[in-house]
Amino acid sequence: MNEARVYADGFERSFAEVKDLLEFLAERGRNAKWIRKPTNTLRLAPLEKEAQNLDAADASMEEILEDTEKNTQLVLKMRGESYPVRDCAIRTILSRAGVNGDGLRKLDKATYAKVVNYCLRVAKGDALIKIADGKVSAVHGGDKHDYCILDMKAMFETTCEYLNLNFKGSVYMEGSGIYDHSIVSAMWKLGGSQELLDTYRKALDAHGMDEKILSPALRFTTSDVAASGANLYPMSDE
Repeated sequence: MNEARVYADGFERSFAEVKDLLEFLAERGRNAKWIRKPTNTLRLAPLEKEAQNLDAADASMEEILEDTEKNTQLVLKMRGESYPVRDCAIRTILSRAGVNGDGLRKLDKATYAKVVNYCLRVAKGDALIKIADGKVSAVHGGDKHDYCILDMKAMFETTCEYLNLNFKGSVYMEGSGIYDHSIVSAMWKLGGSQELLDTYRKALDAHGMDEKILSPALRFTTSDVAASGANLYPMSDE
């Protein structure tokens, strides 16, 4: 792992340049894998009961287990394999199990895992599991009509290429690129389209706003753990 504590549930990073964001996403892709398993074969277990079955002799795994102990305290088991669970995976695990409710949060980890496992046993279809930087990050529906894996780096590259082609004055906003295990986002100031700029100025004038203060911008946000779709948001920037 080249990034300090990138395994941690609370890890986040911002990027001064878009190339830094793209390089980072490429690295994350190399450190992730996707596994397809029948949903009814998945089981949650408390970390304290499974830690001895994980390779804690590996220094990085020891750190991963320590971070998991501070957060979910859970492990996902799948026919001979076990992985610590990241907090952003809980929502999709519960979705696969078809169970939810505030009451779950009040249960101790052993009872919590038992309740979810009862539901997983009767769940239908496959699960598509994302394992990234040593932990389970998501458990999507894995049937053909369910989740489709999209390359995060490719989506941001495509956004950059489109803006460079159609809005030649577009500029990546320094530091706007943000990554955490749930979501990735970046923002560009738009330029190069006189029609867009004229429309924007008219809209500002109609609302009595100083056109010199605000300029059109665009934010692209996406997630591969079901925290967001691939969304473009029109914005304004000073």
